[in-house]
Formats: sequence, structure tokens, C-alpha cells
Amino acid sequence: KDVTTITDAYEVLEKIGTGGFSTVARAREKATGRDVAIKVVDKSKYAPTDRSFDREVEVLSEIRHVNVVELYATYVTDRNVFMICELVQGGELLERVSRVGSFAEDEARSVIAQVLHAVAHMHARDIVHRDLKLENILLSDDGDRPTVKLIDFGLARFKPEGQTMRTVCGSPLYIAPEILELETSKDENEFYSPACDMWSVGVILFALLSGYSPFDHEDESVLYQNIRDGIYHLEPGVWDFISNPAKSLVAGLLETDANERLSAEQALAHEWI
Repeated sequence: KDVTTITDAYEVLEKIGTGGFSTVARAREKATGRDVAIKVVDKSKYAPTDRSFDREVEVLSEIRHVNVVELYATYVTDRNVFMICELVQGGELLERVSRVGSFAEDEARSVIAQVLHAVAHMHARDIVHRDLKLENILLSDDGDRPTVKLIDFGLARFKPEGQTMRTVCGSPLYIAPEILELETSKDENEFYSPACDMWSVGVILFALLSGYSPFDHEDESVLYQNIRDGIYHLEPGVWDFISNPAKSLVAGLLETDANERLSAEQALAHEWI
């Protein structure tokens, strides 16, 4: 009915993040002394039909993986959803890329291998993230080999065999071409698959290796056309120093034909990994 159940169990220490629909605080579980993150979702800021916070709770409740942030408990009041999660203190992968520029191949391999293990785990359970990006990957620490944690499952959904996905969603720089095609398609038989996540992993890997996005244009229509056509530029001063196996994996992930794109399991078996 109210937040006293939460404040009785947790001591809120500091606010560590704010978004359009939620805030995140660091707190300490009184019974164990364990530090946790509390994500407070303001339900009033969502459209009446938008149940993304319910979806995030539902999906995270089904996932237990070292590379996915763990959900410990959920509390719901009339106004808010309180998600008690694992505390990850190394910051976003986007912040790391912005600070250091490109990663050495060994460092990029360590990050992407962990992302691929998490995605393979999700896809094996018919879960599609649909919003993988640098901002939605947290790092355990500031070292050279941090543990990676996927977060933000608000757009994720279960996709059992036989069900289809047609909702156009995702972040512009990371969205797969087959999702963009649905914006203009009138064919009710067109849909996309979990392979959309693998395209996003390809964008992430490209950014880690080069320090820039493969698809980035101030004109959104040009950006989306480049994504549809799979047109990206390998800057010679950058990519000349990147190994051919790394380039091969990028190409296999940024394959515009979703049926030909590498799966998570295939990417994990790639020679570069």
C-alpha cells in the first residue's frame, strides 16, 4: 500500500541516476548489509496502454545469467514500481567508449564475448531484448576486463515459436534494417526475428573497435537508408590496424539479410572470438 515496506528493508543512500520515467538510487539491504540498486518507475508518466515496466519485471524474473543485471525483488504501489536490482558500479559502456575512444581488440573481445553469451542465453529462452546499445550495458568496474551486465529490458519481449514481432522499436543508431522495413511495408506477413539483436551487437562491436558509430547521420532519413542498405564506412586510418577476423565478425553481424546474419551461437564460434 505504501513505501514503508521498502524503507523498513532498505536504507536509501544516494541517487545515482535519473531518466525520463525513472530514478535509480543506491541502497543498503538492512538484513544483509548488501548494497543494491533501487529503480523507481513512475507509472503516471507512461501511457495507459504502455506496460513496458511490467514487461521488464516479467523478463528479468526469467533470466539468471552472470552478464544480465539480476532482479532481486519488486514492490508495486499505486504510483510506482520499485525494482530491487544488483548494484553495478563501473558505469555505462558508452561512458567508457566516450572516455577512451576505441578499445584494443583483446578488450573489445572480452566485452563482446560476454554480450554474446547473454544474448545466446536470452534467445535460447525465447527472449528478445530489442534495445541493445552501449548505454544499456553496464560494467562491473573500471579495469581492463570488467564483467558486463545487460540492463533495460523495457522493450524486451518473449517470442515463443510461431509468434511474430512487428512493433517498430529500438534506438535509431542500433535499429536493424528489417525493423525499419516494417515502417513502410503493408505486408501483414512481414515480421522480424531475434536476429535484430545481433545487428545491434554488430553496431556495438564496430563502435568498440573504431570509436565511432557505423551509422550516424544528422539527417534521419539518410541514416535509416544507410542502415537499410548496410552502408558504413571503414576509416582507413582506423580500420587498417584492425585484424581481418575482427572485420569478418563485424560484417557477419551487420548483414542486412536477417536470415544470413550470424546468430549469437555462431558469433561465439567465430575465429575472432
